[in-house]
Amino acid sequence: MSDREGLRSRLSKLSLAICFACAVALIALFYPTLRVKILKIEPWTADWRTVLLSDRVSISYPGIVVVIINNKTLEGYPYTSPTPRDLIAKVVRSVDAAHPAVIGLDFYFAKPTDKDNDLIGALRMAKAPIVVGAIDRRYPQFTPAEFDFQKQFLAATGRCAGYNELLHEKDDVVRYTAAPADPDYPESFALLVAKSVKPSDLPSPTRIAWLLGPDTDLDPFATISAETLFQDTGMDAATLGRAQEQAQRLNGKVVLISGEYPYLDRHRTPLSLWTGSNMLGVKIHANIVAQLVDGRRYFALSVVQQEILFATLSVLGFVLGWYFWRRRVDFLSLGVATVGLVVIDAIIFKSARIVLPFTLALWGWFIGATLGHHLHAVWAASKVRYTRPHDID
Repeated sequence: MSDREGLRSRLSKLSLAICFACAVALIALFYPTLRVKILKIEPWTADWRTVLLSDRVSISYPGIVVVIINNKTLEGYPYTSPTPRDLIAKVVRSVDAAHPAVIGLDFYFAKPTDKDNDLIGALRMAKAPIVVGAIDRRYPQFTPAEFDFQKQFLAATGRCAGYNELLHEKDDVVRYTAAPADPDYPESFALLVAKSVKPSDLPSPTRIAWLLGPDTDLDPFATISAETLFQDTGMDAATLGRAQEQAQRLNGKVVLISGEYPYLDRHRTPLSLWTGSNMLGVKIHANIVAQLVDGRRYFALSVVQQEILFATLSVLGFVLGWYFWRRRVDFLSLGVATVGLVVIDAIIFKSARIVLPFTLALWGWFIGATLGHHLHAVWAASKVRYTRPHDID
């Protein structure tokens, strides 16, 4: 055997080994444990897609204002947790006087305090529709007594309550809303808030349609510190004027009230890839309310649709890999295929609002193209070996 024939034989064996590896890679997708590991990068790629391609506003979102109770608001109060309920009552009265479309209280009330009646009275007297946040029985850290108190407290307010719909995935990132888990709270907090201004529907779970703001922090919602709304007697004219200006910003708006304290109620989201920080829970609720009011939604492929996409790209890659098997550098290379799939994925995400399984698609394309190329090489080598060895090229 000549050196040239020996080289071809070794290359044929290499191609055969690569074909075997492709077959193993294909079979691995049908084994759940390996499939999870292979597709582990999928959330990361989806998060970057979210950061770069989600809907954006050039100014603050016009329909929602977030009012926060922070350390500045709490000056003079003896404790911060739970948030003093007479302070929440004062904030509710100030917001209600500004004639908002609806007030959402993003707190939970699991323990009694000596100021409960102040808040109950403020909620019952308010003219605006009010939705109160609630914890449901998916949270094992709360005791039956705390759930019972919450139920009694919320009943006393006479207001509707919705469960916290933030769903944390295995990597502790919030990407979806959670399904109801407690018959006492069949609808979510954000859904009830949105329904107060527009008939809305929230399939559960559903991917959150994040809204990007004009600044690098990606926050599209105007935020007001609660104490700037207070209009007390004895204020100087300038301070009173500023409070009145702030109050005007709430007129006819969805107003979400929550606490903002260091390290509390902070959640990782897809936008954390860009900001490097966690998002306040009320801002996530604001994103969900905004998508419901706007009617924005993203769609994910079903399992069957994902399998069809994978099979289609695998077969297409195989056919092209077989046909272009002689080319040393061609459009079937992983790098070029990745760029092509990124472009297609971005167009579909932006225009059709469909979230494709990018990692699965790339995996199918690469396996198909590689298998087609090397299987043709093995077939050609075997054909030449047994028919016309002198024609090997």
